[in-house]
Amino acid sequence: MKIVQVNTGDTGGAFQAAYRLQHGLQTQGVTSDFLVLYQQRKELRDVQEFLGNQSFISRIKHSVRFNLLQRKIDKAIHGKPAALFRFPYSPFRIQEHPLVRQSDIVHLHWMAKFLDYPTFFREIKQPVVWTLHDTNPFNGGFNYESYALPEYQQLDAMIRAVKKTHLAQADNLHIIGISKWILRLSQQSELLGRFPHHYIPNGIDVSVFKPSDKMAARRFFNLPQDKKIILFVAEALDDKRKGFAFLEESLRLLSPESALLVTLGKGSVSSHLPVHSLGFISDPERIALAYAAADIFVIPSLEDNLPNSVMEAIACGTPVAGFEVGGIPDMVRHGENGLLAAAQDSTQLGNHMLQLLSDDIMREKMGLRAREIAIAEYSLEIQAKRHMALYTTLLQGR
Repeated sequence: MKIVQVNTGDTGGAFQAAYRLQHGLQTQGVTSDFLVLYQQRKELRDVQEFLGNQSFISRIKHSVRFNLLQRKIDKAIHGKPAALFRFPYSPFRIQEHPLVRQSDIVHLHWMAKFLDYPTFFREIKQPVVWTLHDTNPFNGGFNYESYALPEYQQLDAMIRAVKKTHLAQADNLHIIGISKWILRLSQQSELLGRFPHHYIPNGIDVSVFKPSDKMAARRFFNLPQDKKIILFVAEALDDKRKGFAFLEESLRLLSPESALLVTLGKGSVSSHLPVHSLGFISDPERIALAYAAADIFVIPSLEDNLPNSVMEAIACGTPVAGFEVGGIPDMVRHGENGLLAAAQDSTQLGNHMLQLLSDDIMREKMGLRAREIAIAEYSLEIQAKRHMALYTTLLQGR
């Protein structure tokens, strides 16, 4: 069995989840390669860049295709900002890459700017598995509805129509929903609803993300021992979807003398509480220490799928406070391993944080339960085996 995992880049939450899956599969004896369009982390030697080994002529061909496509996109958006809007076209032909041609199954992940709908679904021969890391595959141009802008409405409808036309050519496509929320939305969607769906959450290495001595973790990051620490994690701290504006309102219920906000991610935020920024950390063991140093982890997302940060927190035995949105309730069971507030209810979220921080016994019990849930339901071994079972079924059917 030879699998190729395909993702646009080698950073971000989708890549992290897919890269963990690859290692989980390899541990189970499955040959799994990884193909990305853009490679920034050269230290990842088991990841191959799409144009990495291609000839000069091939690079010229892709450059011409790219420029022609960019002109088409620029004409379509009429000067609108395009940073968060995704088109179903790409100058790259994934199906022609040697790793893909030699694979038994092609496993797609986050595919913005990499997947060319008109050619891929018409030409691909192998079974295709597509893990949904956001709602873009079954919607128009935006990754999440919270990013949608009214001025894109007509263009968004056009993108949906293009996707529908070319997805009609898909012959052996299976969809994986990593949360119950996104699984339901995809099953009900016009674009992907007709394809077989499977519920397989992401997995995490519970031997890396595990509880550690809190005092030692705080010494490692030079954090105070005498304050309650709230951890907020986001790849981009100012991403409005991650909800820091609502978190800041919640934090006003807490005392600056007794509590500290610690952030992990790119950018900076200001708060009613003192803030200690850990910056962006890529090393998993150091990330795990950050969770261990915190009393609670908070996730005020307005819309989210199955955030890696929540999975990491519960694996490290850190109770969670957050909004009851998307796939967060899959991992955080209210009253068991954390407390969930109604979406965008900053007051309720603040009261939940206050309750957790003021009750040491509750936090300890919830931390133990969090670790139990992570091991029982989200360990990498379990999820790798579930993927293997799906792959085997597809190959037998083929």
